[in-house]
Amino acid sequence: MLRVLPLFLAALLLVGCTTPQKAYHGEFKSAPDLSLISPPPASFKLGPSVNIREVDGFKLNKLRSGAYQVLPGEHTVRVLLFSSSIYGVTMTDPAQLSFKTEAGKKYIIDYEMKGERVMYFVTEESSGTRVPWH
Repeated sequence: MLRVLPLFLAALLLVGCTTPQKAYHGEFKSAPDLSLISPPPASFKLGPSVNIREVDGFKLNKLRSGAYQVLPGEHTVRVLLFSSSIYGVTMTDPAQLSFKTEAGKKYIIDYEMKGERVMYFVTEESSGTRVPWH
C-alpha cells in the first residue's frame, strides 16, 4: 500500500499539470476560440526549464506550469528559467515578452543560451514559425 500511494499522487499531479489554466476575464470559451501559451513539452533535455509566471497580469498557479488559455490578441507574459539539482534551486530574473496570438493556435515559449545570456523565443506550434515579440 505504501508503494502505491506515491505512484497515485505522482499520477494525480501529472494529470493536474496537463489541464490548461484560464488566463482571461469573462465566461469560459471553447478551445477553437482561444489561443494557448505554453512552455516546451516536457522532455529529457538537460538544463533549466521555462516557467511561465504571469500572463496579462494573471498570477498563475506555480505548481501547474503547463498551457494557459488566452483570448486571441496581444499578450504580455512573464517567464523565467528554473532548475533544481542536489545543489539547490536556481532561477533567472523574470523576463517580459509581449506578442500577438490567433484563435486556435498554440504558442511555445522556449530559450537558447548565447554565452551567458538567455535568449527567449516564441514559436507558433503548427507552422514552426517564430513569432516576433517585444
